[in-house]
Amino acid sequence: MTESLDELLAAQIERVDRRVTGGGDIYASERDEVRVAARAVHDLCERLDLGRFLGPVGYPKAKPQFLLLFERGVLKAYGRVRAGEARAQRLWHDHGVRVVRVLDAGDDPHSWLLMEHLDAAPVARGPVPALDSLTTELAGIMSGAHAAGDAGARKGLPRLGDALRTHLGGVLVAARRHGYPIRPDEDGLVDRLTTSDRPVILHGDLGGGNVVRERDGGLRILDACGYVGPAEFDAARWAARTGGAEGGERVLARWLDAEPGLDPAVARPLLGLELLMEAGVRELVKDERGEPAAFPDPATERLLAVADRLLGR
Repeated sequence: MTESLDELLAAQIERVDRRVTGGGDIYASERDEVRVAARAVHDLCERLDLGRFLGPVGYPKAKPQFLLLFERGVLKAYGRVRAGEARAQRLWHDHGVRVVRVLDAGDDPHSWLLMEHLDAAPVARGPVPALDSLTTELAGIMSGAHAAGDAGARKGLPRLGDALRTHLGGVLVAARRHGYPIRPDEDGLVDRLTTSDRPVILHGDLGGGNVVRERDGGLRILDACGYVGPAEFDAARWAARTGGAEGGERVLARWLDAEPGLDPAVARPLLGLELLMEAGVRELVKDERGEPAAFPDPATERLLAVADRLLGR
């Protein structure tokens, strides 16, 4: 155990504590989670014989988890059970999907993964043509992921609706507190839009940071949530996060062209739900950073307006 590793763990705990202080109840459990994860890192270093600590992976994030490079690979340690990630990535790898390879994993008492180290960098979305091309490439990869796994493989994985309902309700508190007229039916929307007669195993958190490009030029997918729900959700979340209020519909259309089995009538309201989420997150981040609400914020208003239109308000 090196001093630099201990310092890194302490710095991450401090970042999470600051986020909890600014974000309020939505992050309250993360104060304990990050400390549980830090203790798990010490235990796993010895139990897995990981070798020398080489440094953190990626840029620092105020999350109650750790992503650390050792001689044997990349260790990811959580302070809670997150069973879907390793299961989804192992299943997809076995089906030839371009995901990071899981070398070892466990969920007792808290989740951890040991993964191969990729010589890769998060994708740069760039202007419209580059984003369109990237979306087509990613949708082609995820079409294979969505086709993998039967009912047995999905059994026991977390449901998208449960996770989305909790997160959406939490972030919209900040938007309401800042004066925005948020519709009161988000729980019903989540239940209706995430119920599917064709459920698949989802990534569940697609954004620029979870899609990387290797030196050989190929994409790889990281950090799967392993939720179960409609495949259209992965397209909608990617479109909302990369296209926003101005370009989300165009990005979604590009994904639907590349994964033609998806239903636009399911995908478009899910994009609306995700833009509603983005509006809430935008306002919550202001609280985390101690910034003024600046009501009305034109960017938040644009997100809410497009969300309302797609949700049929």
